[in-house]
Amino acid sequence: PQQLQQPTPQGQRPQQPRPQQLQQGAKRTSMEADVPDQAAKRLRADGNCVAAVPTPQVAAAKGGGVAELKARIAALKDRATKLEQLSSMRQKRVAEVAGRGGAAEADGDVDEAAGDSGPDIQAILAYAQVDAQAPFQRIVYLMRGPPGSGKSTAARWLLSRHLQAQGVQWQPGSGSAFAPLCRAFILSTDDYFTEVDESGGAEYMFDPKKLRENHPKNQARCEVAMELGRTPLFIDNTNISLWEMREYVKLADKYGYRVEVVHPEAFGEGALDADVVQARIGEGAEGRAASKTIPRAALERMCGNFEEVPVVEDGTSVDLQSIRDAISPFERPTERKPRYAGLDVEAKALASLGPVELGPDFWGELASGEASAADSNVLDARFKEGAPWKLPDRLHVTVKFLGARPDPEALQAAEALVGTWHEVEARALVFARGGGLLCADCALVGDGGEALQALAGDGWLPHVTLQFAEPWQARDSTPLLRAWKAASAGRPGAAGAARSVSAPNDDDVVFFDAVGELEALEGEENAAEVFPGLAVGSREGIDVCAVPLVPPRRLGPCRFKLF
Repeated sequence: PQQLQQPTPQGQRPQQPRPQQLQQGAKRTSMEADVPDQAAKRLRADGNCVAAVPTPQVAAAKGGGVAELKARIAALKDRATKLEQLSSMRQKRVAEVAGRGGAAEADGDVDEAAGDSGPDIQAILAYAQVDAQAPFQRIVYLMRGPPGSGKSTAARWLLSRHLQAQGVQWQPGSGSAFAPLCRAFILSTDDYFTEVDESGGAEYMFDPKKLRENHPKNQARCEVAMELGRTPLFIDNTNISLWEMREYVKLADKYGYRVEVVHPEAFGEGALDADVVQARIGEGAEGRAASKTIPRAALERMCGNFEEVPVVEDGTSVDLQSIRDAISPFERPTERKPRYAGLDVEAKALASLGPVELGPDFWGELASGEASAADSNVLDARFKEGAPWKLPDRLHVTVKFLGARPDPEALQAAEALVGTWHEVEARALVFARGGGLLCADCALVGDGGEALQALAGDGWLPHVTLQFAEPWQARDSTPLLRAWKAASAGRPGAAGAARSVSAPNDDDVVFFDAVGELEALEGEENAAEVFPGLAVGSREGIDVCAVPLVPPRRLGPCRFKLF
């Protein structure tokens, strides 16, 4: 100030004062410089990004505006006084932490921004595992808690404490969550849903469809950071369930990192209270929470489903093995509810169906020329290389279709029959001309058939689907059999259907009654019946063919199961 009042030789402009000269008498801070009028806006009670540094604008006054310069100098002094008061408040809070055995150092800074409604910075700093003798010790913090609980704020303050021990002076501000330095040490899957523009503004665009894609990305960059030995690292995810932390613990084991699980209680009261965290996410939120909109139901679900980490027997630390052994719900074997009940037919029972020739009617347009006797065999047709047919997952006789929501009484009756054995015979092969569908008409022999009939109900047609081709499906076997039964019994259900019988000689007759029983065909030859023009399901004019098996073929004892 004295220099500004010195006389200036005539004809010369007043000497431009340097900012360093104007700073004399005012205590400098470690914050970055800013202009006075902007500093007034950025001077906050929380001490974040505060600056009280003179500006070249002070020296820009022309025409000898000494009074204006004095006013500006006085304003700077006033700001310096406020900074000293703020520094005193910080030191007082640090001393309180030190008195409680906290981890904060005497020259550390404490965030006033949290206030009464935010996370407790003092409690957070108690988690700082800083070894002054080994400041680069490899450590990874697993942050836990719902959005708004203070995870990101805690991670930044813990990071600043570690960097300070490493000789790096860095103070976390309200907008530093998206700073490159933070993203190098604080790894959050939210980063893959956040776009940061050139001015530092962030836009959070959550897409639940990409969660299972982005979590592995975050794990991958964690591994890269660990390969480089970067420390400390922070996994800034909700980590509500133990399995969500499993991969990070395994990476820590692989690269020699110590694991510290930061419980939401470190952030103060209300970290698992949906009302509290929702209020924090609202107006006034800073960092990651400022750009988020979290549905109330989602917050309640996360708070309610929070899974505690067991502690070891001596109670000194958490049991990391419980995290290593945790299983994702995507990995847990799901208990499949039975959809149908029936008899399991072993694949070797197919040998009893051969040799049975189906003839050209089976092949239809699928045959290239006339099918040979070998190709027309039922087993050869089933396993013919390059054939367009599909095979059922398992051979079975459906007794009762239970569906996705089985009737309790039907399910109970089916469960009572599980494990029982029943003799099954195949009495005819029924197929659609052209080979679209092939099934075996069956009958039960011996005892136990009444119980199965009672479970199945009226209209049950025991059968085994052997193969099918588009557009046919395995479930089309029942309407195919039903149409054939109706036609063979001369019912009006197959209106307009012509019944023709092919037999080895004119004296042999094949007759099918309503329940599918047949009269034995004389001789060893099997004949085919063709019922053209039948309606099967929604299809009209289907040619249904039937080949009786004489004598009936035993499929062996079949066990009742739920599928």
